[in-house]
Amino acid sequence: MKINFFKASLSLIPAMALASATPADAYQIFTAQDPNGSQTPLASFPLASAQRNAFLSNLQGVGTESFESFANFSQVPLNLTFPGSTGNITANLTGGDGIIYDSPGGGRFATSGSNFLEVDAGNNFQVSFNKEVAAFGFYGTDLGDFGGTLALKLVDGTTTTVNVPISSNQSGNEGSVLFYGIIADNASETFSSVEFLSTSGDNDIFGFDDFTIGDLGQVQPPNDSTPEPATTLGLASLALLGAATKYKKTK
Repeated sequence: MKINFFKASLSLIPAMALASATPADAYQIFTAQDPNGSQTPLASFPLASAQRNAFLSNLQGVGTESFESFANFSQVPLNLTFPGSTGNITANLTGGDGIIYDSPGGGRFATSGSNFLEVDAGNNFQVSFNKEVAAFGFYGTDLGDFGGTLALKLVDGTTTTVNVPISSNQSGNEGSVLFYGIIADNASETFSSVEFLSTSGDNDIFGFDDFTIGDLGQVQPPNDSTPEPATTLGLASLALLGAATKYKKTK
């Protein structure tokens, strides 16, 4: 079975929030990035927040790891919990050089509470769940201000790699906030781990917060007659761009 993923470049329409609409039996993708251009944390990030809200609206309850239970300077490996998830889903975060910080620095900051995970780009890490999940979302701060890139590899017996679209406006990426969320539509697309694959650019550093998951039972059935506002916007955005990158998965 071939599955297509669609994404649009944020650099082409920097002021617009994007969400990728996908065919049946595929992943739904929600993403947007709020530019900043400063190391001062953004007081609000409406584009990213809107996409997170759209992501959450497709789920019936979620679990979120906000890193608030970790002491300052805690280092990987970390045992993650997701309060609110069904079935008491937990995960192990391994690899990379991640460190928990409880105060902003260098354009990276918490999107809720005070704690966040900081990782040098180019040091890949993996989140391995104790059971299959169907939805995964997160906030990233300060991504790409030195040209670093990010992709996610979903592992479920086979693998699917999706690129996380980061604006090419490096100066605007300083202190920016990005949300990325992905939802599987059926059991064949659930996954047991997510690998964060990045390139370092010119010694880029990424911040992450609010890892959010849901299992297949929490995915709302799609309503084809009433598209989500974010989905409608995503389709309009893709139409304006004229072409989109395709990701194919074969099972």
